Amino acid sequence: MNEFRVPTVAVAVELIHADGRVEKGRVFVPPVAEHHSGAMRPDEWINAHEPFFPFLPDGAQRAWLVNKGQVVCVSVAVDPSQTCEGDPRKVEVCCGERSWQGEVWIAEEVGHRRVQDHLNRPDAFLSLRDVDRSHLIQKSHVTRVTELEEPGVPGKDSASSA
Repeated sequence: MNEFRVPTVAVAVELIHADGRVEKGRVFVPPVAEHHSGAMRPDEWINAHEPFFPFLPDGAQRAWLVNKGQVVCVSVAVDPSQTCEGDPRKVEVCCGERSWQGEVWIAEEVGHRRVQDHLNRPDAFLSLRDVDRSHLIQKSHVTRVTELEEPGVPGKDSASSA
């Protein structure tokens, strides 16, 4: 029966479910990406159109099928070989009482240079990168996003200039 298995790459993750449960385990991404060499990146995988994905909790023998609509955040280790493109913006993202700080990378697209424009893109999940983790946060669970620095003014807190 192995001839019917689809090749994948296991990626260690931490999942935060909409009901508040936090679980560690593995998800499985395609070994080849459509737009670049190598395996599909976690941010590409989570934003794919399939509404369910297999998740193997640590210590479990069988995978579960998880509904993406019920996932608040998928956190993965940052791949040091993966570079980010665009303009980094330091933000805090809140989903109810949970919050994360890090950078979102604004693509150099005409008319899309603000964090608001980036958030309004059609992807269901926002990629927020801190020092060693990438947090893939479902936008429908986001209650607030705050820019922590003014664009083009490193180190200056935007709240202090109000």
